[in-house]
Amino acid sequence: NWGRYFGLVPMDNTQWCKCPTCQAQLRPEAIRDGMNATASDYIFTFVNTIARAVQERHPGKYVSTLAYAAYQGHPSFELEPNIAVDMCLHTRNWWAPTTIQMDRGIVEQWAPEAGKRPMHCWLYWTFPKEVADNGKFYAFPGFFAHTAAQQFRWLRESGIQGIFFCGFGQMVEAYVACRMMNDVSLDVDR
Repeated sequence: NWGRYFGLVPMDNTQWCKCPTCQAQLRPEAIRDGMNATASDYIFTFVNTIARAVQERHPGKYVSTLAYAAYQGHPSFELEPNIAVDMCLHTRNWWAPTTIQMDRGIVEQWAPEAGKRPMHCWLYWTFPKEVADNGKFYAFPGFFAHTAAQQFRWLRESGIQGIFFCGFGQMVEAYVACRMMNDVSLDVDR
């Protein structure tokens, strides 16, 4: 499968092109209920252009991109069929109700695409360990095995076909995640 995908993601910032054509694609009003689609039209217009060229020259290959930060929301137009989307979710922080609401909103907005294209998730499981490691201190591990199991069932029901982990901070949860990716019906207590 690796040879079927080409990753296409902009830099991790909001330094968009300043020309009038590009600026016209930005929609600062497209932030609702924590969902940010300010740059979705801008980014996905570019991704669509590349996807059309890839489809023409390499049928059956996918351009894989993120739904992330200022372009986490769906654009106002259809995507080319050879685009795979990875939604970036902060499921490690589901102790915060607003994070749960935001992550669920992202998946619900993108869920209709699940039957049209490969849909994946980029999960930020690196925190708080990454901050502690960078700051050279120890962080108390956050235990969320039950929540992780619940999340994997929900992601499977939502049509998600793959997961990328942006770091593992907790070994118990890493074990649960690996087991749940094979069988979401497992009893996490066992």
